[in-house]
Amino acid sequence: MTKKIIKQIGAEGRTTIPFIMRKAMGLKDGAFISFTYDPDEKNVTIQQEYFCDGCEIGEEEMNPELLLILLGLDKELQEKATFVLKNMLFGINNQGREKT
Repeated sequence: MTKKIIKQIGAEGRTTIPFIMRKAMGLKDGAFISFTYDPDEKNVTIQQEYFCDGCEIGEEEMNPELLLILLGLDKELQEKATFVLKNMLFGINNQGREKT
């Protein structure tokens, strides 16, 4: 069932995602979300974003500014950038194994 909550946008263009929706989406403090706009429907979709699925770099271990940069990359470049980060932070070689 779809829930609709009406919120007002403040003078600086800000609003808050209602608690009930954050809870339903599993959003916690510091979570990253993306906004997708459908101009035909004049509709915005909010989705939680995840980084480094299955890799050793936890979101809490990464610099938030770096995560924002990763958000701006397409999926292929995100994967390449993540590989480079893993190599820098954890010493992973081209085969995905620890450097010796």
